[in-house]
Amino acid sequence: MRHPSFRALALLLSVPLTALAQAPSAPSAPSAPGAPEVTPPPIQVTPPPELAPLPQTTPPPELAPLPEVTPPAAPAASPAANDAPPSTPPAAPIAAKKPAPRAQPKPLPPPVVEPTSDVEPPGEPVEAAPIPAVAAWLGVNTLWVPSEGFDPFSEDDALSLFDLGAALSLGSAGAVDIAAVVSWGAASSQADYRAQPAELDVMRLSAGPELRGSLSDRFYWHGRLSPTATRLAASLDEASSGATFSDDRWAFGLDAALGVDLRFAETAAPLPAALGFFVRVEAGYAWTQSAELELEAHGDAPVRTETLALPDLALGGPSLRASLGAGF
Repeated sequence: MRHPSFRALALLLSVPLTALAQAPSAPSAPSAPGAPEVTPPPIQVTPPPELAPLPQTTPPPELAPLPEVTPPAAPAASPAANDAPPSTPPAAPIAAKKPAPRAQPKPLPPPVVEPTSDVEPPGEPVEAAPIPAVAAWLGVNTLWVPSEGFDPFSEDDALSLFDLGAALSLGSAGAVDIAAVVSWGAASSQADYRAQPAELDVMRLSAGPELRGSLSDRFYWHGRLSPTATRLAASLDEASSGATFSDDRWAFGLDAALGVDLRFAETAAPLPAALGFFVRVEAGYAWTQSAELELEAHGDAPVRTETLALPDLALGGPSLRASLGAGF
């Protein structure tokens, strides 16, 4: 049996030995002889928790290169300022580069129309001259021929000619315009003479001065006296002999007429003035010299066939002419 004092001494020595065994760095002190060995409990090391992976960051976009800034040219320095150190130009402020706006197509300029001196520009009111400087017309000219020499070729005294005419202004004398007028007419008339068919062809030419005066903007009068030349071509077919009798003559005369012209419409045209359309009506008297028609046989006529003499023909008398024309 051990002594109680020895047990208490062993307990006092075991406490510091246990503390020394737990410290990893300090070497354990040698235990007293005869004392029991005390094994320290194992140290459990808890590993640290695994860290979550860092989120992937997007690299910043590459910045566009800054435009090169050309420093302003330094003013010429005075001789006194040559010794001074050159001053550094202030850095230009860096402005954020904005996207260039999209170029818009430029609209085409409107075409330029240069008005000429002879043509009125569009948009102006159409105006025609009260009396046209140049005019032309076509119509019908009817002659009433009382001559007995016209009876073999017509059942009545009327002879209608297809008529063409033209006028050109030569100048004016006060309020009266003076123009030169020419006309051409042609007609044909048929009838039976002594039970034989007879035919008369007429071609009539005239030229002379005409006086014209304005009554209003659309209405003017005219009067003229013109020499005439008329070609008469008469023919007769004889059934018994099969011969054709014919004769040609020229007759000269005068033609006098007085009439009016009314413009009823006008239109713009590349002319010095607007083109006007008018009605021309006139009445007058035609006189021609008498023509002696002697129809001679042609073709298969007998050798001794005599010439057929007709009454003298004077292709003249009262006349009435109606025409449609245009002028400017």
